[in-house]
Amino acid sequence: MAATKGRLACVEVHKRFDPIYIDARDRIQSLGLFSYFTAHMSQPKHQLDTFKAWAGRSSDISYYLNSHHVDFHEWAMRGLARPEMVTAFSSTGVANARLGVETEDTITLAVQWRNRTKPGDLYRGSLGHAIYTASWIAPKSDVHSQQRWFYMGHAGTPPPSPAPYILITPSHDSPPAIPHSSSPRTHDAR
Repeated sequence: MAATKGRLACVEVHKRFDPIYIDARDRIQSLGLFSYFTAHMSQPKHQLDTFKAWAGRSSDISYYLNSHHVDFHEWAMRGLARPEMVTAFSSTGVANARLGVETEDTITLAVQWRNRTKPGDLYRGSLGHAIYTASWIAPKSDVHSQQRWFYMGHAGTPPPSPAPYILITPSHDSPPAIPHSSSPRTHDAR
């Protein structure tokens, strides 16, 4: 459709270019088959005033925020697992009252994934699941967007690194402090 109108249609997937997310994607490969992923992104409710021209009209909070971690997760899987079933849940009330438009405050996607039995084979392997939540009614905070996620594979969670929590709670708005320790933490992936 874009070509018939002389337009370029694009999807902005900036997490693929964020060094923290690139590192996380690479680390995920060592964790075995996919088992569980959860992601949360939220913005303070005063942002609704910024988005009032389109909030609930041409987009919703899931398209606006969830899309980034859904894309990151699919990108990190590199074809080793794929989503099979999606169920969505929502909460309403705050945005409706503030904007006078029927729209969701929070949207959660529950997604069933299926692993491949081996690379290049059909998707007939074990199951994994993911929960992606996005909201634009959070209280005011120290960052524009609260962002966190957690990934677990059959081989465990990520081993310690100079900043082990980067993989679990990346934040584009405020870079994490890198902990310095003279004694390394141990990790058992069992």
